[in-house]
Amino acid sequence: MQGFAQRSGSSYANYWQSYLNGWHQFHACRLTEAVESFSTAVEMQYIGYATVIIDAYAGLALSQQLLGRWEKANELVGKMLDFAGTMDDAHCLAMAQSSQARIKLLQGDLSAALLWAQSLVMEPDLGSLFFWLENPWINKSRILLAEGSENNLEKAGELLQALKEISDKGNFICQQRDINILQAL
Repeated sequence: MQGFAQRSGSSYANYWQSYLNGWHQFHACRLTEAVESFSTAVEMQYIGYATVIIDAYAGLALSQQLLGRWEKANELVGKMLDFAGTMDDAHCLAMAQSSQARIKLLQGDLSAALLWAQSLVMEPDLGSLFFWLENPWINKSRILLAEGSENNLEKAGELLQALKEISDKGNFICQQRDINILQAL
């Protein structure tokens, strides 16, 4: 993709290349490089798809959080929520709010994260599990597991089983990995 993006000079190809490189760098735990790539994708936000931009914001905020840059992560979450608010798309808003809850959880604010998790009523489907870094239903499971009550552990188990069945149909390996790890908890 990178070679094509460079040869073609296409802004659209560069946007995708930046997002996909950020996704790859994040999963390889090269967070500084992920920040660079996700930043480029976010700067090109008016070229691409809203879902990809929300995911790039999520990856950027998460990378900043994991690098210990809490304030920057919170600032990016605010920008992501503003961007998502301009879209007339419930899934984009759910992704942005999920990312905010995930950052809150990482910052130790379980009550704020749990409040969001309890408010998510949308049902997952095959398309929503594609390859996104930020998946509201997997994140809801993380939060329910972190809360740890018997009721929430049961809800998380049921949700993870449903997600596993959907991701198995789509052969979504990255989602399957996250689901399997969470089920092991």
